[in-house]
Amino acid sequence: MREDDSDHIAGELTKRIEQVLDTYAPGWIEHRGKAYLTSKGPKNLGSFQVNLQGQHRGQFYRFSQQIGGGPVKLLAYLLNGTVGEPSREDFRRAFEEARAFLGIRGQVDHQAAARARRLSEERRAEAVRKEEQRRARRADTAGEMWAQCVPIAGTLAERYLHGRGIPTPPMGWPDVLGFHAGLEYELEAQWQDGRKVRDGRVLPCLVARVQDMAGDTIAVWRIFLNPETAGKAPVENPKVGFGPARGGAVRIGGLAEMIGGGEGLETALAAWSLEGYRHPVWAMLSTSGMMTFEPPIEVQRLRLYPDGDLPRRLDDGSIGTAPGIAAAWKLRDRLAPAGIPTVINPPPFNSDFLDVWNAVRGAA
Repeated sequence: MREDDSDHIAGELTKRIEQVLDTYAPGWIEHRGKAYLTSKGPKNLGSFQVNLQGQHRGQFYRFSQQIGGGPVKLLAYLLNGTVGEPSREDFRRAFEEARAFLGIRGQVDHQAAARARRLSEERRAEAVRKEEQRRARRADTAGEMWAQCVPIAGTLAERYLHGRGIPTPPMGWPDVLGFHAGLEYELEAQWQDGRKVRDGRVLPCLVARVQDMAGDTIAVWRIFLNPETAGKAPVENPKVGFGPARGGAVRIGGLAEMIGGGEGLETALAAWSLEGYRHPVWAMLSTSGMMTFEPPIEVQRLRLYPDGDLPRRLDDGSIGTAPGIAAAWKLRDRLAPAGIPTVINPPPFNSDFLDVWNAVRGAA
């Protein structure tokens, strides 16, 4: 009668979980104490995750298939091709494979390991292909939205910017800003079983064109507007992007060797005004957008205008760097090896460059 070594095997697999993943699911990535086995990129880590730290080390869960368990079940799941709940035969094979992997008895089934690796690589390649297709579809849709826009002069979008204190530039509004009379506010849409059952409201919006380093339209940034007041629409989040904007920016003022960069659309326009329109100031749309910005090859110098957010308290109780400043530092440090010097102009504490512009304008 075989000794029950299941607990021992589970414990040893837990200790060596990284080696298990290297052997049977190569290509996994680690993020905040978890291994992600179907990552499509840093912004889409996927739902298949394995705990690497704490009391749940070795436990896995895959939200998309509602499956999870310990390290033996993980091995059984990987060996069956991740087709669903492992069968009794899958578990039997997993225990035999685990014993060989751990050197308890027998030899590792190299064919099974190779098959698991191949399936893992095929899943990852398929996930990458689907993600690229999704990004391309969304970029195309963003391009269609942009093509439907009209210049903002004389529109609700211009009234909105004037209401924020941003004047019409002497040379006219940049051609990367447009007005759309009615786009769906998708965040109000209702879905059931993957099918839309109710559309969101249709609202007018200020639309900004987001371009990648090659100048292609990859996304749009939309500020949904209240048609009665020309302010922001009375919705939970009136500022909504659409499309894969990573690395891109709204090219306010065009392309030049020296450009500026701000976080928000309005703050970038305000910084542009403060600088007397001497050089472009592009909107990178968020702190993550600033950190991941990819400048075109024509850009040789960069001047950043981050928001002066309040600093955040860290887990250890200390005070961390304000998010906007931290994002600017990361971009500066990333571009330094490429020979692109970056100057950071921090605003006054707890304000942004729109606040600065309005203060200067009010004092004039």
